[in-house]
Amino acid sequence: MLRIFTCTLGTLLISLTTLSAQGPISGFMNSGGTLDIALGYATESFDEYLFGNTPEARSLTTQSYNLFTEYSFNKRGALVASIPYLIIDEQNRGLQDGSFFLKYLNGQQRKSKGLLSTITAVGITAPLSSYPTATENPIGVGAFMFQGRIALQYQADYGFFAHVQTGADFRFLSPLQTAIPILARAGFGGRWYFAEVWSEWYNTLNNGTDQSVTGGSGSDWARVGATLYLPIWEGLGIAGNAAWIVSGENIGLSRRYGLSLVYRLQTQPAP
Repeated sequence: MLRIFTCTLGTLLISLTTLSAQGPISGFMNSGGTLDIALGYATESFDEYLFGNTPEARSLTTQSYNLFTEYSFNKRGALVASIPYLIIDEQNRGLQDGSFFLKYLNGQQRKSKGLLSTITAVGITAPLSSYPTATENPIGVGAFMFQGRIALQYQADYGFFAHVQTGADFRFLSPLQTAIPILARAGFGGRWYFAEVWSEWYNTLNNGTDQSVTGGSGSDWARVGATLYLPIWEGLGIAGNAAWIVSGENIGLSRRYGLSLVYRLQTQPAP
């Protein structure tokens, strides 16, 4: 059943950068009392940074640890949280910006060979520590952000799914910034594995030109990636993911690789 692999979707595609577009919202809903927990490690590196759309040779590597949880209080609603710890160097490291979402199933229609679902999520992203923002390579910009997402997903009975998602990010930092993300996913889940490919486009409206790496003037980017999940034992699995930023403005042309352990706990009997 494809539902076995729900927890991998939101967990493993969380960006390591402060301008994460994709976020932790998947197009699947679990039964009430389901708790998904994932602990992940990733490394992201680039050798070229786009100041505006002008490339310059700059190198930076960021390591991160991420704790993800999704608790489904019933089959229509869930609480989602993501807590990242980033390491660039001895000065620039620590808890970065946590994300907290309420996820709700608006509607679900039965088609001849699958389900069509519409999901809405609203949440906030806020700094979890007083990390420095005026250094050469800060782990974030210390901003508060409100995020809204709406997702449409078709899930075929035999395991294939297709997903599109959009919304808006409102960053509360002088100057205020608004960004529009668009995300597309497609994949297949079977009894012994789950795999997906995805692409996203993220556009900060009226962005400026960064004067330093991660300068916070607003970014645009196009990114592609893939995820593979394999079960290990009852409720426990391992997943690997990779992603590449292929174009943009005010962004490093990075490559990211990650691994996660995923565990599902059913706190009450599934209906």
